Amino acid sequence: MFIYNMPFRAIGKMAGGMVSRKMVDDILLIVNGHFFRGFGRVIVDFFRNLKANKKFKKQL
Repeated sequence: MFIYNMPFRAIGKMAGGMVSRKMVDDILLIVNGHFFRGFGRVIVDFFRNLKANKKFKKQL
């Protein structure tokens, strides 16, 4: 039941770094009726997040 009633910000917390805060905001754009704008931003932010994760892992 928790998964069905989970707030959107919990997606970012439970994804293990695959979903950033910006991506959660973009998913909310999709839900609020701006599908193409939100979907485009999710894709762009996904690749930005991958790049940031690689940079962070390299620093470790």
